[in-house]
Amino acid sequence: ESIHAKIVEQDLYHDTYQYYYTLFEMLGQYEALVNASLTAGLDGLILDCIAHNMDQTFLESSAQPHAEKYLLRYHAGAFFHVFIEWTRSGRQESCEQMARLCADAATGKLDFPSYQ
Repeated sequence: ESIHAKIVEQDLYHDTYQYYYTLFEMLGQYEALVNASLTAGLDGLILDCIAHNMDQTFLESSAQPHAEKYLLRYHAGAFFHVFIEWTRSGRQESCEQMARLCADAATGKLDFPSYQ
């Protein structure tokens, strides 16, 4: 809840980079807990928490169209997998670098790698 509160209090959900930066910065503080959860096979719990946070931040009511909910699940899943990979690899990149990567991907500024 403190992540959602910070995002709302500082009006960060209007700035994609700042939103992702806050997620990496605040969730990164729980690296040991995240790694223990992964070891225990509780990946789904982490994903559910991320999805719940995004729902709180971006869905104004439960009456939102299903398309918006699905879009949030897409972003929650993408962020979850990037966050987990970053955590497992020892958080070698900065929160700034990770936030820029996710913000660029979320806003269409990153292309899929081309396979030839």
